[in-house]
Amino acid sequence: MLMKYETVLWLGTWLQVKAELDIAAEKDIYADEYAGELADHPGLLEVLRSAPLYAPEIMKAFRAGKLSTRLTYPGIRQALGGDTQWSHIAQQHPAETDVIANAIRLMERLRDQGDDGIKRYIAHNPELNRLHEAICTLPCRVCPICGGIRMLDTRPVRPLAEEYLAFSLSDGHTPLDPLSAPQQLDFGWVCDSCGFEEAEEPEETERRWYRWDPDMPTPARGLFKRSETIKETIAIGRPPEEEWYVLVEERWYGTAREKLVNRL
Repeated sequence: MLMKYETVLWLGTWLQVKAELDIAAEKDIYADEYAGELADHPGLLEVLRSAPLYAPEIMKAFRAGKLSTRLTYPGIRQALGGDTQWSHIAQQHPAETDVIANAIRLMERLRDQGDDGIKRYIAHNPELNRLHEAICTLPCRVCPICGGIRMLDTRPVRPLAEEYLAFSLSDGHTPLDPLSAPQQLDFGWVCDSCGFEEAEEPEETERRWYRWDPDMPTPARGLFKRSETIKETIAIGRPPEEEWYVLVEERWYGTAREKLVNRL
């Protein structure tokens, strides 16, 4: 399973959420204070428990009826898309999908507004700043697939992640977003632009194409057109779990079909 790109995303998210939880604790903001009021909205309560720093503003909107607006399907997909903690909460509480989606949209706006404060907190926290600096100074090279300059080697942060994630499960009051963490953190070269990551050659080679093959599916044709250095491509699995691999300069790189379609 390709997990290096998810590891990079999750480590960045982890820093953000850990800082938010710490600040909320310093301000004595705890989501369980609203448990009685949200007895009929357990899904929204789960959202607040995951992001208590924004609970007061979200509750103001809830009391004013602003979270009950029905969203169209694209709006729901945008707010709850992907395999995230929010999508898991919405799946567990389908009757509250619109309320949860509206709460997430509001929370993202509040996050943007308070981003400077979060950055200052991370910068002044020795543990968080050490991990943040390590992520910002990762070795990088040009991606051979998309040509981007941010193909990162995430291996230097492995020891820090293993050390600091020990206190990521709880700040003493609130669980820290365990559902958004990959099941297994993976480290190595990964492109921050296209999502391709260094990988082993897949054992399944039934669906394999070379540059000179006359018949090939659109994704393979697009990859060969994108980069003249790609020697061959392999697809394994079936949508939506399909993964694509390319051989460049005797190295294999892989990405999930979703990232391939969305980024390239």
